[in-house]
Amino acid sequence: MITLKKGKYLAPKYQTHDFGYILFSKTYNEIAEAPPVWHKHENPMVSMVLYGGNLESRKNKQISRSNGSINFYHAHEYHKNDYRVFPSVHLGIEVEQTFLKRYSYNESSIENALLNSQEATFLLLKLLHEASINVDTSTSTSEMLLLSILETSKREI
Repeated sequence: MITLKKGKYLAPKYQTHDFGYILFSKTYNEIAEAPPVWHKHENPMVSMVLYGGNLESRKNKQISRSNGSINFYHAHEYHKNDYRVFPSVHLGIEVEQTFLKRYSYNESSIENALLNSQEATFLLLKLLHEASINVDTSTSTSEMLLLSILETSKREI
């Protein structure tokens, strides 16, 4: 099993934009190149399917992912992705633990915000959109939008 460091992915082609404690990525799978591999990321991560899709396997479940699907991965959570719809493009956000600790959040804050709030989903889409179209997005803008997402985890729905 493989552990992927910050900004490293199994996709044959990818772009990253590093804003310090937050890293944005766009991964491209254009054809089935290799069998799926169990792996984990060193940082917690959010992934959204921009288009295409895959069948994701985790410890005790499988998740079919298609356009617009948003998933959260805890740091060091093993999974594998079997890409079945091509081309498949995914947008992602990696968040370092240092960022979460600085603002008194944890990984579950991200997961809860995404699961429980349409507002968080909207803010995530805005954050991903900003990073994908504007490479000059500032670190402070990225942090502000991510903190807005995390704030939704504190509100009751």
